[in-house]
Amino acid sequence: MKSIKLLLLMALTGILFHSCTLSDGERFEDDFQNNQYLKEIVSQYDIWYLDYHRTIGSGDIAYVSRAFTMSFVNGVLYANNNIVDIGRTGNGFGIQIGTYDVFNGLLEINHRLDGVYNFEVTQLSPNEISIYNPAENINYYLIGYQISQFDYDKLFYRGIEMRITTNGKELKEAITICRLRGKYFR
Repeated sequence: MKSIKLLLLMALTGILFHSCTLSDGERFEDDFQNNQYLKEIVSQYDIWYLDYHRTIGSGDIAYVSRAFTMSFVNGVLYANNNIVDIGRTGNGFGIQIGTYDVFNGLLEINHRLDGVYNFEVTQLSPNEISIYNPAENINYYLIGYQISQFDYDKLFYRGIEMRITTNGKELKEAITICRLRGKYFR
């Protein structure tokens, strides 16, 4: 009787542990679905505005922190990183700065000059994501817009403010040229 109980216990344990494993086919299918979902997330909006003031972390990735907006279009990464002609360059997308792809649930960006960076992407809301690079310990927040709904004028004013405040200088008197209702003031 004791040997039958032991045999049944071993068989039951084997069956239970076997049911908790994944075959390679299931694992591949899950990775494929995650990668497709991630591609859909980053490409569902024309422009991703970089909310620089919410950036968290000790590192820095130059091409991301200098960009006002980023766009993920068919494997090509675009950025608006110059306040001059913003909204006009590249039909609003900006200039091509590299390529992107998705591997193992990570967004892999290959910048033309800076090389490859991997980001963990977290969807925070329907139009907001965070991209985290563990190697640099930096987390950027991006807000998605369609080009037709994006306010480039607001970005222009925020860009001037951001460039002034992030230069690390205390400016007693900032002289900037601002566009207001078609007139320029100094």
